[in-house]
Amino acid sequence: MIEHGATSIWERWDGIASDGWPAHPTMNSFNHCALGSMGAWLVEGVCGLRPSDDTPAFAAFGFAPAITARLDHASYRLHAPRGTLRVGWHWDGPDTVVGEVEVPVGSECRIAAIIADDRFEEAGTRLVDAGASGGGRTVGPGIHRVRWVRIQ
Repeated sequence: MIEHGATSIWERWDGIASDGWPAHPTMNSFNHCALGSMGAWLVEGVCGLRPSDDTPAFAAFGFAPAITARLDHASYRLHAPRGTLRVGWHWDGPDTVVGEVEVPVGSECRIAAIIADDRFEEAGTRLVDAGASGGGRTVGPGIHRVRWVRIQ
């Protein structure tokens, strides 16, 4: 898809034929909602970019990834109306996740105090923002790092 200039998730992997025309004209969505919902899950869930329902153009958004032990890291970058917006995280040892968020000028980001972890239930632990007290923190423009640390 990307090799053919795609900017969205297509209905079919073979959406464009070698002659440059749609391979299957009667069944070829170039922005397929079913596959797009998987893309939304990756961006909002795994990477943690949570758009605000109350503000347009990412004037406010959240950073709250759903961490999994099955991945070493995840990241996402968006060229939003206010500028580049980036979120990402990686494991830093077995009990610490380091996150980074880039907030464009004119925007703010709410960093989650506690994030989901697929080992939470079995281990009885949580990943908590070591730099925040209580319910998380809100940051303005710039690049910000967060360390979520596993506690019992």
